[in-house]
Order: sequence, then C-alpha cells, then structure tokens
Amino acid sequence: MTFLNARFIAYLVKALALWLVINAGAVQAERIAGSDVALDAPPGFEPARVFTGLQQLETFSAIELRELAAPFVDIKAQLNSAAFAAAGVALVSTQAVDSQERPALLLELEMEISGVEFNKWLLLIGDDLRSITLTASYPRWAAATMREPLRASLLTARWLRSARDQLFFDLPFTVAESQRLKYVKRSANTVVLAGPPAPQEGAATAALITIGYHNVEEELTDARALSHRQLGELPSVDVIEILSEQQARVDGIPAYRITASARRLPGGERVRIEQLIAVQPHRYLLVNSSVAGEMAGDYRQDFAAVIDSIRFKK
Repeated sequence: MTFLNARFIAYLVKALALWLVINAGAVQAERIAGSDVALDAPPGFEPARVFTGLQQLETFSAIELRELAAPFVDIKAQLNSAAFAAAGVALVSTQAVDSQERPALLLELEMEISGVEFNKWLLLIGDDLRSITLTASYPRWAAATMREPLRASLLTARWLRSARDQLFFDLPFTVAESQRLKYVKRSANTVVLAGPPAPQEGAATAALITIGYHNVEEELTDARALSHRQLGELPSVDVIEILSEQQARVDGIPAYRITASARRLPGGERVRIEQLIAVQPHRYLLVNSSVAGEMAGDYRQDFAAVIDSIRFKK
C-alpha cells in the first residue's frame, strides 16, 4: 500500500483544521477514547470529539491516533525524506524506539499550512500484521512548551491489545493457525493464512487460505447459488471442473462447500481450490483455500484444522 500520498497528506492538513473545533471534558484515564491505546497525556490535554485522540485548545496542539491494516515494515518503507518532500513536508529526524516488544519508529516533521509553521512528532508502532500511528502536532511558536512534553508523551504509548487480539479486532469471527498454515496478514475484513514458503505472485506451490466476512442489504436464502456466483468471480483462477459440492456447517452455521480444480492466472499452473460459504440473513463468511494440485493431499488436514477452528463471536 502507499501510505504517503497526496490523499494522506491532504488528510493531515484537514485534521489540523479540525483541531480548532471546541471540545469538552477532561482526561480521566490514560486510554484514548474509542481505542485500545493508552499513553501518559501532557498536562492540559482533553479528549477530542472530531477525531480519535487528545488536544489542547490553548496552543492548537493535538495527538491523533490512526489504525492501519498493514504490517510495520510496509508502513516504515514509505516514511522517507523523498516521499515527505514531495508532499511539502520536511523530515527532521528518525529514531528507532521500543514499544512493548513491538518495533516502533519516531519521526520529527515540519510543515507549513496557510502561512503557519507546524511541527509534528509521528510515532509508528506495529507488528507483522497491523500498525498504528500517533501524530502529535503543535504550532512552532509553541515549541518551547510543547516539543519535549509531546515527544515524552508519545514514548509512553502502550498498545493494549495483543497481536492476536489486534488481528481480529472488529471482526465477527476468530480463526486459529494450524501446524503449517500461519497468519500472514489482515486486509480489511479478511484474514489470510499461508504455508511455507510465504505466498508470492505466481508461486504455484504456496498453500493459502483466506477467511473474510461480507455484509449485504438483501436477505440471503440460497447458499448454493451464492457459492456458485462467488466461485465464478474468483479473480486469480480459472475454474476447470467442479469436483464435489455439499452442504456443510461452520461453527454451527449452515454453509455450502465446493471443491474444484482450476488454473492459476496468469501462469496456468494447476491448483486445487475449495470454497466454503456460511450464510446468515444479511451477511456471509467466505473461506477460500488454494494449493498446488500435487500438494492437495499434504495440506488437507491443515485446511480442515483451520476451518474447524473458526468461531463466531457472541
């Protein structure tokens, strides 16, 4: 993904304008409201109502939290002086820091908005699956009182969710790893697991399983029809032959399973795919697995273990 682009920089600029909106209330806890991130707030900061974070109206200073569905290394790769300069932002310094055994990076930035100079501390914390950023901003004229207290505050940030809890945060289900299928990433409403080697585009030997959920407006009543429609819309394979299809269940929810042989696109390698859809009135869980045809038997137990581990949250 591209973290630093014109849209993201525009977002930062607009956020500064929002910090001028009057908010009420005093900080009563270290946890940032609406999040699982806590920090030691600088004196005089209050919870914000128009963004997730804290602010101090007297100095137009703020700390804003964002959660990102991307690994730490992917975001870090975009945080470089060339990318910032292209957006009119100066990168002053970069420092690797520690945060509860998760990798973290602290950057100091400078930018100008409508003739007013602003300074920022940007703290990136993440793991192999997801990341957060905490951005502390203040006008340069307030640097004597804001620069070091905001830096010190960010360095106390604590991500209160474990890596696994973070992976399934705001999803209606959980799923466990098997002996060989391990978490690879979370993308929007989908969790991806893969076997060694890690999946690469065009790698026919990679075993992969994705589990995601989708909300729909219409009431779903025909799981078989939905399954066949979804199978025909798979973007990376060309289905050759349906080998079997049958009724099934996922954590007690009625489901439909289709197993098929296919060609991987664009290379044409033969793969075995399995699709499982668990249907509820206005949402469905979609499970897709694929493996090179000659390895289908090797991963049968792993795929079954992952599917059997799926649990819907109460």
